[in-house]
Amino acid sequence: MSPFLTDTLGKFGQMGIALAAFAAVLLVVFFIGGRASGRLQNPVAGVVFLGPAVLLVTIGLVVPAVATTLASFKNDNGKKFVGLSNYGWIFSTSDNRKVLANTLLWIIVTPIAATALGLLLALLIDRMKRESLPKSLIFMPMAISFVVSLSQGRAAAAAADSWKLPAS
Repeated sequence: MSPFLTDTLGKFGQMGIALAAFAAVLLVVFFIGGRASGRLQNPVAGVVFLGPAVLLVTIGLVVPAVATTLASFKNDNGKKFVGLSNYGWIFSTSDNRKVLANTLLWIIVTPIAATALGLLLALLIDRMKRESLPKSLIFMPMAISFVVSLSQGRAAAAAADSWKLPAS
């Protein structure tokens, strides 16, 4: 068997184990939530449904945001505290100000335009007689792009594994 195939099968095995563990944890949490009764039923239901989401958002968004903010007060190798000098540099250079303006414009305009277009399409398609075909045509690229993203990520990881970085 080729090394690529054995490596891929091993990764799928790890993914399967992770998914099974996740499903087992959810089953236990939902079982505990279903056993609650009386005055505890609403608080336990809140913890069962909100707890995992809050935990994942905290781990995936809040912790990295705090770590990035703290790192922004240090020099480029992260060892020396430099205070606000990084912020002074980014706001005082004309090229950086242009990048910040473009980023701000992108952050504000893109979600508003995408939401408005999505709502308009949803309203128009919802009023059609045979709405299943247009809905399929709209959602199919999302499913395809997800699969393509996964394969590109796998190819990038394989390429990164084969690159030799110089010793620092």
